[in-house]
Amino acid sequence: MSAKAVASLLGISAQAVRDNAAAGKYPGAHKITGPGGEGWAIPLDTLPASAQAMHYHQQFTAAGLTGDRFPSGSSFSPEDREDHWKRYDESTEKCQARARDAFKSLLRFNELRRAGIGKMEAYATIKEEFDVARSTLNEWQQAVDGLDQSDWLPALTPDLSGRTNARRVEWPAPAWMHFMSGALTPGADVATAYKRTEREAEAQGWGQLPSLSTARNDLKFNVDRDVATLIKEGQTALKRLSPTVERDYEAYRLHEVWSMDGRRLDLMVRDTKGEFGPKGRVFRMWLYGVQEVRSRYFVGYSLSLELNSDAVRDALVNSFSKTGLVRPEVVQVDNGMEAAAKEITGGAPWRRRGKVKEDEIIGLLPFLNIAVSWATAAHGQTKPVERQFRTLAGMFEKRPEFRGAYCGHKPEARPEEWDAAKAAPIELVRKLLTEEIEAYHRNPHRGHGMNGKSPMVVYTELMNAPGYVPKVISKRQFRRCVLSATKVTIRQDGSFAIHGARYYSEATARLPRVRGYYACYNRHDLAQPVTLYLGSKIMAEEVPQIERTPGNCKESAKKIMKARRDFTNSTKARAKALFDIQTADNPSEIAKRLAGKHPELIDKETGEILPVAKVVALTQTTANLPRERTQSEADEAACIKAMAEEMSRMTAGTTRRVGKY
Repeated sequence: MSAKAVASLLGISAQAVRDNAAAGKYPGAHKITGPGGEGWAIPLDTLPASAQAMHYHQQFTAAGLTGDRFPSGSSFSPEDREDHWKRYDESTEKCQARARDAFKSLLRFNELRRAGIGKMEAYATIKEEFDVARSTLNEWQQAVDGLDQSDWLPALTPDLSGRTNARRVEWPAPAWMHFMSGALTPGADVATAYKRTEREAEAQGWGQLPSLSTARNDLKFNVDRDVATLIKEGQTALKRLSPTVERDYEAYRLHEVWSMDGRRLDLMVRDTKGEFGPKGRVFRMWLYGVQEVRSRYFVGYSLSLELNSDAVRDALVNSFSKTGLVRPEVVQVDNGMEAAAKEITGGAPWRRRGKVKEDEIIGLLPFLNIAVSWATAAHGQTKPVERQFRTLAGMFEKRPEFRGAYCGHKPEARPEEWDAAKAAPIELVRKLLTEEIEAYHRNPHRGHGMNGKSPMVVYTELMNAPGYVPKVISKRQFRRCVLSATKVTIRQDGSFAIHGARYYSEATARLPRVRGYYACYNRHDLAQPVTLYLGSKIMAEEVPQIERTPGNCKESAKKIMKARRDFTNSTKARAKALFDIQTADNPSEIAKRLAGKHPELIDKETGEILPVAKVVALTQTTANLPRERTQSEADEAACIKAMAEEMSRMTAGTTRRVGKY
């Protein structure tokens, strides 16, 4: 229908109809081009029922079919007519559909009768076309008797209110409480709770109970859904019903936030080279991934036997390597112990860790000045990488190469063809995982802020954007990231142990035996020297491992004896220096030495040492001062003065002798 025709049915302006169509208030409305130009085409069934009835009435009137065999002309007042149509508007869609079908049947019956067809033949035609019996059609005719066609639909709407096959039985108060407590128990079945309530009602004499279907409806409509969800399923289920927000990805800068989490692959993997233990071992691997949130780019990952801090460290190291040592400002991590390990997030506040201690291990992320954002507990939606895991799982784990190796996420989801003997080689897993990640990076993304572009395109555009300066780490810092960290205790002999390997140096032997030391070491090669820390301060560098030697080795015995002599001699030298310092600290010794070097600082009467200011202000003269002569210049001046005096004496003697003659 055109906008003008709809406007005449609704009693509003054509412009208002066009505005409603543009706003989507008439589902299925679309624009068409006709002789008069472009206009809206609006489906009739999207209009209110009263407008549809009015349309049918106008159509029959225009065709000259006004000689209705049914009395017409409604006597409704505007208020009564509104109440009459309220019945239709508040009924279900199924009842409204039945009313429309009945309306069409009556209109068709009238059409046949006006065409001169007999009543019985018209009944037969209605039966054939609409599958409506004669008795039903007669009931509809009685329902609309005396009404205008525009008011037929409410009269033809089935009235199912108040219909029941049995008298309503009310719940005895104790029985309802007993049933509700049983039905709202976690995991409980409503039918089982109802049967238990029946037995208890018979034993307690509570009387007759409503039927099971009534009990289900009462539980559904008389108990608040949110309250029932909280009682029966807990806070996690209630959280799914709570209001949510949409993440604005365009508000993020590139490398502002990295999202990290781990997922156990639904594949049985065979370790063909003994990389994770005994050769040929079959197990399910862990994938720990790192996602750049703004571009959805999968910047790095690691595969491991267990989900631990080593998997997190390897994933971060892989991410730094792939991005050119770029670091994020914030890393969003899960609340699992793999990310909460102190060698990863030590020094960062955490809800389960309490107050950060001064001597705590400085973890990898705080060491690089990366802020740690902990995801909301039991709420995977806060981690964008979770969504990427689901996408990769569908792309990667169900490939035909893994038939028989795919085991599902739980025993109930395990395919019949699954067999541990068909476990996929780890080399194949790595190859196909890399292939699917690269395909993911090239595929267009429909997420917010992606504009249909692939993660690779968005990442490249943002990285090359004018004015963007990424934050990077140095190569020295990167080498520190590779190392693991663990707490150590310095023993009485100055050594400490890491996974059974002992380390010692002269620097560690001189350290105080306090708590809080931790060492950074290469977990792949314990023979490499380690670095010892106390808080953020390095206490000893390049601490070597103590070699294991046979007890009857002469060379080893000489070496250890020499080390002991050197240790003893150095300790004695430090002890002598300490004794000398303590002796020098004696007031009389200090006064004696000071009097010999600075006698002007000693009070001649009392012998006390005059105090000297720690900070002094220099005086600037108004005229230039003469330069002080050096020692050589002073010696030369003294020599010249002596020669001048000698010449003066010689001159004086000669004059006297001349005077006598």
